[in-house]
Amino acid sequence: MIRTRKAKLEDAPRIAGLWHEMAKFHARRDPYWEVSRGCRKGYTTYISKVITEGCGGVFVAHDGGEIIGFVMATGASRAPCYARQDVGLILDLAVTKECRRKGVGERLCDQALGWLAERGFRNAEVRVATANPLAAGFWRKMGFEPRITIAEKHLDSTKLSPRRSGGRKDARRKPPKPS
Repeated sequence: MIRTRKAKLEDAPRIAGLWHEMAKFHARRDPYWEVSRGCRKGYTTYISKVITEGCGGVFVAHDGGEIIGFVMATGASRAPCYARQDVGLILDLAVTKECRRKGVGERLCDQALGWLAERGFRNAEVRVATANPLAAGFWRKMGFEPRITIAEKHLDSTKLSPRRSGGRKDARRKPPKPS
C-alpha cells in the first residue's frame, strides 16, 4: 500500500537518487538541465540540510519500505511592490518510472500544498520544464495555470561588440556595493 510521510534524514540518499533520475531525464531532453559532477552527493547534502533545518517541507511516498517518490516545498517573498508578497514554491517532485500514473504524484503534491497552506501561503508556484509535456499536463491537472515564461539566451562574450560588453573582454561585472 502506497503511503506518504514527512521525510527523515536517513531518506536523503534515496531522495537524491530520485532527484538524479529526474535530472538525467530532463538533461536528455534539454542541455539546460545538464548536471555537474558530484551532483548526487551535492543534492544529498542539500536535501539533508532542508530536512534537518526545517526550511522546507520534504515528503516521501513509499510502498512498504521502499521510497518511490518525493516532493519538496518552501516559501519565498516577492518584491515589496507586489500586493501578493509571499508565495509557496514546489521545488521538486519526482516519482519512480514504475510508479507513475498511479496517483503517487497527486498525493505528494497534496502533501506539499497542505504544508504550504499550514504556513499561511495562499498561492503556490511550480517551474515546469518546457521539454517535459507530461509534467505540464500533470501540473495543469493539479490546478496550476501558466503565468510566466522564462526565456534563456546563451551569451558568448567573444561575439559581443565592445560597446555591448562595456569595452571589456569579460562582460561579467560585480554588482554595485550598497551605498
